[in-house]
Amino acid sequence: NWAASTTPCASLPPGGQPPASVPSHTETSWTHALFMPPLQTFFTVETAAETRGLGNATIAPGGLAVYGAGEIPGWSTSVLALSLIRGVVYRLPLDAAGGAVAGPVTELFRSANRYRDIALHPDGRTIYLTTDPSGPYRDATGAVNQTLTNPGSILEFTYTP
Repeated sequence: NWAASTTPCASLPPGGQPPASVPSHTETSWTHALFMPPLQTFFTVETAAETRGLGNATIAPGGLAVYGAGEIPGWSTSVLALSLIRGVVYRLPLDAAGGAVAGPVTELFRSANRYRDIALHPDGRTIYLTTDPSGPYRDATGAVNQTLTNPGSILEFTYTP
């Protein structure tokens, strides 16, 4: 909480570790009446883990959509979360109330792309994904790459029974 420091702001060092005058607390000790826990976490790391590397502890979400059409078997009320850094769409099946993940998270459309945005066709079977024109992504082995398969594109995926 830098704002609660007893040292004047102009005297605080830029970046790095906060000085002792800045009060701190653990994330798990924080509470608020409006706080709701996340539906899902991805790539949780230990407290002491190094998280500064490219995409080590994130999916780098690029977009989100709620699928509720019911045209694709088993998909009714799912969240589709895009990943910029991992080139994948995560499907999170929700419970009947839509407030919790109710089953395993699945990976869809893995590719050497950075998924930026998503649109669902009214037919309930077609998904459109936009990709970034450039940027880094992590392949399935975790290696960082800059060569994208479909840079700056709109991709169409259609479910066929």
